[in-house]
Amino acid sequence: MNGGELVAEVLRAQETSFLFTLVGGHISPILVAAKQRGIRVIDTRHEATAVFAADAVARLTGRPGVAAVTAGPGGLDLDLRDAKPLDAVLRSDLAAAARAAGFARVSVDGETVVLEHPPFQRMGAARVTPPPGAFLQATPQGEGALLA
Repeated sequence: MNGGELVAEVLRAQETSFLFTLVGGHISPILVAAKQRGIRVIDTRHEATAVFAADAVARLTGRPGVAAVTAGPGGLDLDLRDAKPLDAVLRSDLAAAARAAGFARVSVDGETVVLEHPPFQRMGAARVTPPPGAFLQATPQGEGALLA
């Protein structure tokens, strides 16, 4: 069993119906395993779209909304929201899956469950570690500068 299969098992245990993503090679095992377990994988064109879609699913259905996007330079940073309460077994399974998949950090509702190393984003010469659950989005001016 690989790390993607472990993550997909946790998602299935959480009764996840959809997985929104911006496909990237290193998360492919998660996507393949999720699809094999009956979780609908929906590819988007932007990380923000995947996150907003997952949030909408959670708000509209009361079930976990899940987004899987490609890693930044500091590793994968996953925050699960509105998941069912973690008992000792589920917490242990989640930690094992995260470590097997090489995640930098996994949080549940803002509480860090696994921290292999602080995730970070580069902003110029600075390395910024966002708090659990934070989402970084460029301003229109910043995005314009990146695309220029």
